[in-house]
Amino acid sequence: MAKKALTINDRIIKRTCKDGETFVPERKQKSAVVPPRCKDSKHKYTSVTNDMVKHFSTIVRQALADEYHYDPSPQKSFGYLADEATTRSMLKLLVDGEMDIEILASAAHDGWSEAVVTIDDPIKYANDPTKKAKRLKLAKTPFVKLPVEEQDKDRVAAKALLVAWNAEM
Repeated sequence: MAKKALTINDRIIKRTCKDGETFVPERKQKSAVVPPRCKDSKHKYTSVTNDMVKHFSTIVRQALADEYHYDPSPQKSFGYLADEATTRSMLKLLVDGEMDIEILASAAHDGWSEAVVTIDDPIKYANDPTKKAKRLKLAKTPFVKLPVEEQDKDRVAAKALLVAWNAEM
C-alpha cells in the first residue's frame, strides 16, 4: 500500500534553535494556534494579519511576474486571490520561525491548492474549459510529486517572501 503524502498542515516539522536545542512544534492543523517557538525567536510578528498578507503577497506577486512574465492580476481575480492564499500559507510558517525554502514552497503549493478548490475563475474557465481540470489535478498533487517546473514556481514565491521577511526583521 502506498504511503499517503502529507500536506504542510499534516506534517510534523523539526527545527533547531540557534542555541542548538531541537524541538518539535505541535502537529499542524488548519485551525491550530501558533505552535511553540525557540526561546530566542525574536521577530516583530507573532501572528498572520490581513495587512501582512496584502503587503507580502504584493512582493510574491511581483517575483512571479518577473520570473514568469505574468500579467498583473486584477484585484478579486483568481490569480490575485491565489497569490494571497499562497502568501498566507507561507506566512503561517514564517511567523513560527520556519526558514526552509522547500517547506515554505510546499506551503505555497498548499495555499494555491486551497485557492483552486475555493475560488472560482469563471472567465478563464469559460475561455478554456480544460483549465479548471488542469488546476484541480495540480492542486490534488502533493508538492513533492509536482513536475519540477511547477515546484520552481512555488520556490520563487518562497524565496521572494523569505528575502522580504528577513529584510523586515
